[in-house]
This record gives sequence, C-alpha cells and structure tokens, in this order.
Amino acid sequence: MSTTKVNGKIEIQVSGNFMNNLNKEQSANIKTLSFDFSQHEDVYPWSKSVHLGLPKRIGFYFVKDNNDKVIYVGLANGQKGLFERHSKHEKKHLFELFNAKELLVFFCDDLAKDDPGKIAVLERYFIYTLEPVLNNDIKLSKSTNSFVIEMMTEKIDKMLSTRKLPTEIYDRIEELQQELIELKEAEILIREKYHELLKKVSFETVQLSEKEKHIGMHKKCDYYKEAHEKSRKDLEQFATEGNVIEINGAYMLWNK
Repeated sequence: MSTTKVNGKIEIQVSGNFMNNLNKEQSANIKTLSFDFSQHEDVYPWSKSVHLGLPKRIGFYFVKDNNDKVIYVGLANGQKGLFERHSKHEKKHLFELFNAKELLVFFCDDLAKDDPGKIAVLERYFIYTLEPVLNNDIKLSKSTNSFVIEMMTEKIDKMLSTRKLPTEIYDRIEELQQELIELKEAEILIREKYHELLKKVSFETVQLSEKEKHIGMHKKCDYYKEAHEKSRKDLEQFATEGNVIEINGAYMLWNK
C-alpha cells in the first residue's frame, strides 16, 4: 500500500488484506482510493481544551504524542464536526496519559457532494496501517487496556522514584501502585497454574486409562481458565477513567 498527498487530495494505492476485506464487503474490485479535501492538513497543539480552537467542520484526525507517533485515529462527522467531537471526547484522559502533543486534521467540507462512507474508509485504512495504540480494534496481541496499564505503571514508577509530590498525593500514588502490583501478581499466578494444568492434560490424555480422572482434569482446566479470564479482567479494570485522571493530575504536578 502507498499513500500520496497532493493539493488537498489523498490517493491510496491499495492491496493486501485491508483491500481484500473492503472489496469483499462492497462486492467490488477497487484498486485505488482517492479523497479530496478542501485544504492541506492543519496542526493543532493538543490540550484538554483543544476543542476551543477547533472549527465546526467535518474531518478526520490523528492524535500524535511527543515522539511524533500516532496514538489515535478518529473522525468527526457530526453537525459541529471537530469542535463537538473533541469537546466531549471519551478518550481525552487517555490522550493526556499517553502524552498527546498535537492533532493533525484533514478537513472534508465537500463531503456532502461525495460518498459519506469515504471518510470512514479512510479512517479504517489509517487505523489498519498505523495500528495506533488507543484504537480498540487494531490487530495486536494485547488489548488497549493492557497498553494503558503499562503507561500507568510507567508513570507511577517515575513519580515514586522521588519525593517531589506532596505527602498525601505521594501516599495515594503508593496505594495505587500496591493495588496494581496485587492485581498483576494474582493474574500471573492463575495464568501459570492454568498453563501448567494444560500441559498436564496434554500429557495425561495419552497416559490415563481412567475416563473419570481425565474428565476431572479437564474440569480443573476449565475452572482455572475462567479464573484466569476473571483475573485478567480485574487487572484491566484498574484502568478506569477515575484512576487515569488521578494519575494524570499527579504526574502533571510531579513533572512541573
């Protein structure tokens, strides 16, 4: 796949799984996607109040972090466009956690004259090719929440490496760290037990002649599989909006 941007137009020469899936869904044989925009992309410095500087126009956008990496791809096609989308974006707290630096925006004012589905296809294309960490449906081995917990852990560890924070905030971050450690340890313990039993079942499938023992071992495996799923979900649920906002606030204070 290749992407060309010229005079307000994005042209994508498409191939591979993305295009195969798209053609299958549309019962088509598309080889090139072409998108016209009213102007070149605009860059807006990211902050929690970024929406105040955004126009009420339709477009799609990249959120980039302080290493210039795209961490999220999205679109805004409501009545008030980008302004409305970012005034109440459900991932605003995660953009801050992942050190968002700027929005790269492509405007699509002529969308009404074109196929409204094009902007959605373009969004899917960039999610598929860039694999931004905060897009939930990318094909990665870990969930978005797993990446969120890794970032939370990294920032907690940084803040606790010095005593720069006021005592009550430092103590609260320590509490969060302890809770996270306990959840991780529980998940690892049950995961190891589950995989240990799986190996045993594979071996004893050949060795056992008694059907009851074989069934009993599989029941144990099923139990630990369910327990592991629960422990994994418990760990991922640590990444609540409240916990993230609390860590964001403390980190901003620590980083001053």
